[in-house]
Amino acid sequence: YVDSNGDLYTWGDNYYGNLGYSTPDPMEDYYTHYGNYPNPTPKKVMGNVAKVFMDDDHSAAITNNGELYTWGYNYDGELGNGSYSHSDPVVTPIKILDNVRDVKIVDGHGAAITTSDELYTWGQNGYGQLGNGTYEDSYRPIKVMDDVRSVYLGWTSCAAVTNSYDLYVWGNKVTDAEYTYEHAYSVNYPVHIMSDVKEFYLDYPSYDERYVLKNNGELFSYGFGNHDSLNKVADNVKDFRSGHFLIGTNSYSSGAYIDYNNNLYSLNDNNDNTLLMTNIRWFDLQGDTGVAINDNNELFMWGENESGQCGTGDLNYVESPTKILNNVQSASICVVFGRLNFSAAITTDGHVYSWGNNNDGQLGDGSFESKYSPTLVSVINDGTDNPSNFIYELSFSDVNCVTGNNEWFFGNYTTQFPQKID
Repeated sequence: YVDSNGDLYTWGDNYYGNLGYSTPDPMEDYYTHYGNYPNPTPKKVMGNVAKVFMDDDHSAAITNNGELYTWGYNYDGELGNGSYSHSDPVVTPIKILDNVRDVKIVDGHGAAITTSDELYTWGQNGYGQLGNGTYEDSYRPIKVMDDVRSVYLGWTSCAAVTNSYDLYVWGNKVTDAEYTYEHAYSVNYPVHIMSDVKEFYLDYPSYDERYVLKNNGELFSYGFGNHDSLNKVADNVKDFRSGHFLIGTNSYSSGAYIDYNNNLYSLNDNNDNTLLMTNIRWFDLQGDTGVAINDNNELFMWGENESGQCGTGDLNYVESPTKILNNVQSASICVVFGRLNFSAAITTDGHVYSWGNNNDGQLGDGSFESKYSPTLVSVINDGTDNPSNFIYELSFSDVNCVTGNNEWFFGNYTTQFPQKID
């Protein structure tokens, strides 16, 4: 977590050095990779942190003065530090760019937006996903566009929405502005798709399904099941998440959305969308599991529950939104392969609860025992019922953890206590 002084803490496995430090061997014969081992002792690595990003193999931090640091796995140069390695991860933060306000990294490539709204990309470029007009990899950030509001990364594609709400997409499988599929394989430069766009959403990357939300509330999909043409699937949409869960006994959802009346609907494959809940202020979908918080700060979960990530006390599939916890400020889910799914929530008084799979210590409660109901993370609360630092928001990435005033991320495997990054 990032405390009030801007110091960053992480825990979980250090498989690729993605905790931000190298760790010695504290246990005999413990499984490791690249010489990095679990380490339950806090170690400061970095301060002055404003924002943190983590996925399963890579980490990044933006300081309060806009400096961007990256560390972790660098197989394709996705850390942007001027190098790549198939064997040696980067175990300490390295500065790669100044004046940054946002960053995203996936397997193979990364992107950052500066405070002046310039978009930079770096990493693997076999499908033109860097958008620089070539198919050559770049191990340092290269400028691609100006006037960028937001950026979105898939495994082999990239998209950006400008400050004038124009959507551009490049890389693998691009639909052009005329809503036809003229670009059969890949495009190495930004292609205009649609105007008046509020948000762009990528389904799980291997499905090639993308969603476009316009400022007027129209939601479009294209790719995979829609034969690469834009198809309107809903109106009056305020926010959307892609995901797949069972509706009733014979219909699957391909996502969920909140309308402007704060009603939560499933986006069904047959376009017969189903009302799930009312009076919703926040929701999310990860894989086959959903989570929502209503106006009364009640936390609900539904969908796949094979790791106990729904917090219902068992491993049974949850067919409809079920209340799990009261007085919740924010929550998040982590869904990964291998039944390592887990969830966490912050209450309105600053307490942190977690539940689900804990094979790798990712729940942060000092054990490796899975929990199927919300459990207080006493490590963060000074071992008492009082939070040591008031934490505002959380988010996950695979099975590691970072908590903080801006974000909480979870990463891989087995350091089960918070580790402070100096």
